[in-house]
Amino acid sequence: SSTINTKYYYNAEAPTAPTSLTITPSTTADSPSSTNSFTVTWGEPATYSGAIAKYYYCVNCTPSALTMSETSATQTVDRTITATALATQQGKNTFYIVAEDNTINTSTGLGNRNFDAYATADFYASTTAPGAPTSLTVTDASDKDSSSWRLTLAWKVAASGGTPARYDVYKSTDNSTFTKVGSTTSTAYTDADLTQSTKYYYKVQAVDNAGATSLYSNTVNSAPEGKYTSPPTTGGTPSVTVGAATATVTWTTSRKSFGSVDYGKTTGYGSNASEATQSASHSVKISGLTPGETYHYRVQNLDDSGLMGYSRTDAYSADYSFTTQSTPSITGVEVTDETLTTVVINWSSASLASSEIEYGTTTDYGAEISVSASSGETLHTGRIADLTHSTTYHFRIRGIDLDGNDVISDDYTFSTLTYPKVTAVALNTDQGAGGTSVILAWATNVATTGQVDYQGLAVDQSRLGSEVDLSTLSSMSQARLSQLPTTPKTAQKQTYSGKLETKHLMRLQDLEDGAVYVFTISGRDGNGNEVIADPIRYVTGADTRPPVISNVVIETPMSGVGSEAKTSIIVSWDTDEPALGQVVWGTGTGTEYSSSTEKDQELTTKHVMVIRDLQPTSTYHLKVTSTDKTGNTVATRDTVVVTPTSQQAAFDVILANLEDIFGFLKL
Repeated sequence: SSTINTKYYYNAEAPTAPTSLTITPSTTADSPSSTNSFTVTWGEPATYSGAIAKYYYCVNCTPSALTMSETSATQTVDRTITATALATQQGKNTFYIVAEDNTINTSTGLGNRNFDAYATADFYASTTAPGAPTSLTVTDASDKDSSSWRLTLAWKVAASGGTPARYDVYKSTDNSTFTKVGSTTSTAYTDADLTQSTKYYYKVQAVDNAGATSLYSNTVNSAPEGKYTSPPTTGGTPSVTVGAATATVTWTTSRKSFGSVDYGKTTGYGSNASEATQSASHSVKISGLTPGETYHYRVQNLDDSGLMGYSRTDAYSADYSFTTQSTPSITGVEVTDETLTTVVINWSSASLASSEIEYGTTTDYGAEISVSASSGETLHTGRIADLTHSTTYHFRIRGIDLDGNDVISDDYTFSTLTYPKVTAVALNTDQGAGGTSVILAWATNVATTGQVDYQGLAVDQSRLGSEVDLSTLSSMSQARLSQLPTTPKTAQKQTYSGKLETKHLMRLQDLEDGAVYVFTISGRDGNGNEVIADPIRYVTGADTRPPVISNVVIETPMSGVGSEAKTSIIVSWDTDEPALGQVVWGTGTGTEYSSSTEKDQELTTKHVMVIRDLQPTSTYHLKVTSTDKTGNTVATRDTVVVTPTSQQAAFDVILANLEDIFGFLKL
């Protein structure tokens, strides 16, 4: 064996350094041991109290309670450490040993020891380095539920090289600068307390028990994302918007995930619809459904497959159901409340999301109005305004069902109310027995009431430049008459008929002959729509009709008696218009009338004339005449009157009474 240099240190209270420290095999820097297996022996300290309780030793350290290991009871008694891997590094290693006695120090509870009283010995090792670890892999071992982000490394032992005593793990965030983050004696290592989604790079180096290191393994990288141990939770019962052939299922989840819907007419489902992208707000549309049918469904929420730490079956919701809408339809189309410019259209529908009325004067339509609708609404009303009166329109109902498909009704028609108008007017002057009147006849395109407002007008001759006579007025056109300057001559009058009819006839009475009148025709139809025709100016004809004589009474009173007796003829009558009356007469019979009474001094309709001083029992003939203000004259037929005999002289009393009554007469 070779000589080992041993150093000893002394402390008066604690044991002195162990003696005779020897390490075998004996090595030098030029002749190191190829294996890391050494045996150490030593002798008791030169000085100590009581007995030695234990020894402390370490390699390549500064002796202290923290850096040194205790010997076992056997090693303490034998003062030998046998065949132990003591080298911690290649080349020179230094062994340190300290003794402790069994005298207990009451302040420390330990025996006396002095870490400065140590013995040392150098030894040398040069072992074969392990082969580099192979097949390094990295897997995400994070727990997303607890936000614990970690990566796990695994590798294989090299097939050649020395025996690894441990493995050192190195980490980098830039794949350039690596830092040792840990060591392990197994072929796996978990790096914890990482940052989510940050990419980390790793490599591993094998180290034997003498500190010989291998080459680095391959480099791997990964970003910790973790797996969920439970599926995303659904936020309450899903919402379903149903159509006749489609249904859209919407729901929310606690985190972004892939959503899908299993559906069918039983809880066996059988069909599936799913999303292509992740979302926390899900909407899945199901198509090809049967109208009016009940379907069962359930939703499933899945994370990305790499993040699933749970069973897919755990991700299903409870069973729900929905019923599709009935087959879309438009029925019961009805037109009501027609006016001149508006109409109301009513209809019934099933499963429509929106509706509109298309309308126009042809089947090309060209205009539309929207009518709001809800999925549950079945009765609809639309009002079309700004129409043209007296017009026929085509219309149809167009709707969109809840599946987005067009639903179109048949073509229908309606007609706006016909605007009333006067289509023909005829006027005629009637100079009948009742005086001058105008017969006004007109037609309307729809049944209306009839009303005529009329007023006499005076032509303002001063503004015409030359006087216009009746003949000229009568020959003027309506256009020319309407241009004449006039002023009101009479108060406005009105005649009215409340009967609804299309042919109207009214007589306007008590008019003047040869006068200008303005007539305004108006009326209302059964819906209250009013028609007012343009005013019509009209000139009544000149008076060509003579008065009509009626109620002629002839009386022959007697005055005086005997030879003094005289008789008179009193004639009274009526005319249908004011006139001047006169009686022409003669003696005997014939066609000659040699005498006449004076005419009335004023135009009147009540006439009385007296022929005096006639002979009793004589024959006279007479006729009554009347002349109106325009000179039209009428005469009665010749009438023969025989005066009474003188015995009738008592009639003088009657004559006196008549004179009192008709004192205005010229006797």
